[in-house]
Amino acid sequence: MLVLVLSLVTLVIMGQATNEALQAITQSADSFSNDLFKEILKEKPQGNVICSTLSAHLVLSMAAYGARGNTLKQMGKSLYLPKDFNIARQGFQSLLSSLQNVQDIVLKIANKIYIAKDFDVDPRFQNLMPAMFKSEISVFDTAKTAESVKSVNQWVENQTNNKIHDIIKSDDVNSNTHLMLLNAVYFKGSWAQKFNQQFTSNRPFHVNGKTKKNVPTMFMRGSFKNGLLPELEARFIELPYKNKELKMVIILPNKMDGLSDIEKNLSSLILSRLAESNDDARGFDLYLPRFKIETTIDLQQPLQKLGMGSIFGSAADFSGIAKAPLKIGKVLQKAFIEVNEEGSEAAAATETEIEQLSGNSKFDVNHPFAYQIVKEASQNERIVLFSGVVREP
Repeated sequence: MLVLVLSLVTLVIMGQATNEALQAITQSADSFSNDLFKEILKEKPQGNVICSTLSAHLVLSMAAYGARGNTLKQMGKSLYLPKDFNIARQGFQSLLSSLQNVQDIVLKIANKIYIAKDFDVDPRFQNLMPAMFKSEISVFDTAKTAESVKSVNQWVENQTNNKIHDIIKSDDVNSNTHLMLLNAVYFKGSWAQKFNQQFTSNRPFHVNGKTKKNVPTMFMRGSFKNGLLPELEARFIELPYKNKELKMVIILPNKMDGLSDIEKNLSSLILSRLAESNDDARGFDLYLPRFKIETTIDLQQPLQKLGMGSIFGSAADFSGIAKAPLKIGKVLQKAFIEVNEEGSEAAAATETEIEQLSGNSKFDVNHPFAYQIVKEASQNERIVLFSGVVREP
């Protein structure tokens, strides 16, 4: 009987420790995501954007645990890594387990470290990567550029259902490239309440105050959680996926040219205020443009602005990875998203249902907007998987 009681107490303590570790890493990833997304939007002031700052956080954290000295301090501070290594290890393990076991959607976050040939990797680092990050280390040969590029790109294609191609090119690999961090992200999900393709029609989208264009716009009438964001002069609506732990959050400025103000303040406000600003679900007439985005981002400039400049230069200290001098040559991300009706034939609405809901409020996404795909990490925590803006569908 005594053994049973002790075991139950141990399980409770372990559960609390796991939750605390997961919360610590979730907060770490979101704080970094806030900073990085802001810098990415500065780098890409035009066009549509899709990125996964979470994926960047994961792959950079992998490298950070092979960093030493000032490089480790820079990376630890910029990535908001917990000072307690055991908490960090348990938190990353819990986070990745939760992301790799999501039902009813396709979510692939592929991270990998490539190290140049003839660099002997520290066995401790090589053992840590699969244990902590469920990742692996591969070798590339700078003397065989074409072969190395083909190998890297093939791995990415395999991890992303052949949606992401040519993440690196021949001029990305040269004799000075000692270490590459790659992350490729792929997501595909079905809506919990599906759009009916019969209701999709061309509607005007106001690209700016002077320009508008007709774009294929989906229509749905249903109940959605929503809220006002008065500090941003914006409002948001949540569209759950079939797995309701995942949602797309549309953040729509009140003004047609208000996206730039949201971009400046989104990172510091949306994540902390979404949950508390959330109203109960209520009826809406929702108009949402179809959109398809693929973005390739070289993260060197944004990361330098966030205080990680030394990782790309001769001052880099990755002696926890290998004794020979190492610096990071590239941090690349290529992300893809497609938003459409997703099997909407199964949810055809009847005319009677439309008439019954005719008192709904209107949520017309007819000008530039921001969006996030978020996952419930715990009862009170959310983690942002993807962030982006649609300036012109």
